[in-house]
Amino acid sequence: MQLNEILKELNSIIDSGRKVPGFNGKMMIDSEKLSEIFRELSNSADAGLNEAQLIITQKESILEQAQLESNRIKEQAENSALEIQESANLTRNERLSDSDIIKEAEETAEKIVQKSHEDAQNIIQDAQRQAFNLISESESRSSDQRDGADRYSREVLSNLEERLSDVLGQVRRGLDTLGSDQNMTGDRSNGNHTIVS
Repeated sequence: MQLNEILKELNSIIDSGRKVPGFNGKMMIDSEKLSEIFRELSNSADAGLNEAQLIITQKESILEQAQLESNRIKEQAENSALEIQESANLTRNERLSDSDIIKEAEETAEKIVQKSHEDAQNIIQDAQRQAFNLISESESRSSDQRDGADRYSREVLSNLEERLSDVLGQVRRGLDTLGSDQNMTGDRSNGNHTIVS
C-alpha cells in the first residue's frame, strides 16, 4: 500500500470514530484497524529501505563488472605485447643486422599496452557515470515522492485538525448545556477500541 493510501485509510478510521461523552473531546476508534495501519506504515518503510539497498547493489555491480573488464583488457594487452617482444627477440637472434624489425616490434608492443590502458580507463569512467546517473535518478524520484507525500500529509492533517476542532467545540457546547455540576457518563466499552485525543 502506498503512503497516500495509508493516510487515506487513517483519515477514514478517524472519521468513523465515535465521540466519548465526558472525555474532553476524545474519540473511540477501532484498535485493530489502527494496528493494521501501523503495520502498513512499517512495510512501506521497509520497502523504501529495500529499494535503496537494491540501488547500492546495482552501483557496486556496475563498478565491479567494469573493473573486471578493465583487468581483462590490460591482461590481454600485456600478453599480446609480451608475445610481440618474444617474437622480436627470436627475429633479432635470427637476423641481428635487421634492427628496424626489432624497433617496429617494440613500438607496436608499446602502442598496444598504451591503447589497452586507455580502453580500460574509459570503461571505468563509463561505469562510474552509469552508477552516478543511477543514483541521481533514484534520488530525484525519491525526492518527488517525498514532496508529494508531504503535501498530501499536510492537507490530510489540516483537515483532521479542523474536524477534531469541530468535534471538540460540540462537546464543549454540550457540557455547557448540561451544566458544570452534572456528571456525564458514556459508553466506555473496552472491546476492540482505543480512546484517542
